[in-house]
Order: sequence, then structure tokens, then C-alpha cells
Amino acid sequence: MIVAVTVTYNAATVIFPFLNCYFAQTSVKLKLIIIDNASSDHTRNILAGIEDPRIEVVLNAHNVGVAAANNQGICMAQAMGANSVLLINNDTEFAANLFEQLDLQCTTMDADAITPAIPYFNQPDRIWYAGGTFRPLRGMIGFHLRDGQPLSVLPRHPFATDYAPTCCL
Repeated sequence: MIVAVTVTYNAATVIFPFLNCYFAQTSVKLKLIIIDNASSDHTRNILAGIEDPRIEVVLNAHNVGVAAANNQGICMAQAMGANSVLLINNDTEFAANLFEQLDLQCTTMDADAITPAIPYFNQPDRIWYAGGTFRPLRGMIGFHLRDGQPLSVLPRHPFATDYAPTCCL
């Protein structure tokens, strides 16, 4: 079973496209954990209206930050017996086979973690992330490779990378 974890904070304007993409997924065994970090907009009202056994909603009393909320979701996913955990931003829109393809590639490559190439939202033909590395002299800040380049420069096969953002990991 794949368990996706997303963290919301004032996400009322982006949560519906995200949920539509989630509901379109082709994976058979799939669950979603939504951790809301004390949203002050209408996000909590939207989440309260979700009645789907594949979705678990947690309403944090305080904003604990994205890292702690992701960890909260990961612990819940492990308790559910997840084979794979996917961290994915709630403002993300994605293909109907994304979860299935990530799981397949992770298994095929015997990888501990995997992430897709990610284009810019407003420039879908341009790369935002397609592999990365760290810059130790800048405090181990992640650096995106191929940033701004056309999608056509991507290799046709999966490749190892040193850094991946948690927006889809």
C-alpha cells in the first residue's frame, strides 16, 4: 500500500485540484493522510467535508511546521502498514499514474527514495527540478540541476541524485 502524506496550511485555493489528481490515481492500494497545520482560511471546512475511507485528516491545534507535520504523517503511514510513503505538496497537480510510476521505479531501481522531474507550473515545458546536489560552502543548501532548461534535455532513464525536494518524494 502506498500512503501519501500532504501538509496543508491555508490551502483552500489549491486543495481541490490536488484532491482531483489524487482521486484519479491508478494505484489500487492507496491512502492519503492530510495534516492541517492550523489553517485560518477555509481549508479546515473543506477537509471536514471529505468522506472517503482512503483519506485520513488530522487537524493540528498549532502550526508545527512542515517537517514535523511530515514526520507526523510518516509515523501514521508506518502504523497503517504502508509499503511506501510519498511526501507530496498540497499545491501540486500530477498525472493519474504518478504514484504507480514512482512505486514501480522505486522497486525496479531498488531505491530507498525516488522523485520525479518537476516542471514549473507556469512554464510546463521548463524544468524546476530534475536532480540536485548540495553546496557545502552554503550550509548544505540543496541546488537544483537543469533548472530552467527545456524538458527535452532530460535523460530517458532514471538516474541517481544527491538531493531531492520534499515536494514530491
